[in-house]
Amino acid sequence: MSRTRRVLHWSAGLVLAVAGAGALQSHAEPVQEFTIVAQSGVAHFVYVSPSGLQDNNFVAQVLDAVTRRHGKGRAIQVMMFDDKQYTPHGFPMTDAQMKHQRAQYNYNPNTNYERFVWLTVANPSSSPPELKETEAKIRPGYTD
Repeated sequence: MSRTRRVLHWSAGLVLAVAGAGALQSHAEPVQEFTIVAQSGVAHFVYVSPSGLQDNNFVAQVLDAVTRRHGKGRAIQVMMFDDKQYTPHGFPMTDAQMKHQRAQYNYNPNTNYERFVWLTVANPSSSPPELKETEAKIRPGYTD
């Protein structure tokens, strides 16, 4: 029988890891983790493990943790990347970094604007790379 373990660490960045734990498991479940790599104004550059990006509930937990750290109710942009090496430390982003951005969340309380999109690379040979947006109903701590 497996159970879920959640660990929250505060260090150079914020890291949340979720892994299956069990004494007699024959294979380990993929670790879901994220790290806030950098912040530039309201923009947050966040690494999220590929297995974490496949779990909408985990993504909603990441958004909740980042918005709480930034201050609930404040304007924010959260950009999620699938490779720590290509997660930017600020703007401008390189083409290589843009090719690893997988999701983005924006919230502006002044205009009541809130939007989450999944991003895929539509044209990797253009500069900057052309990204396709797919809107989803994911919010901090909540998903449909």
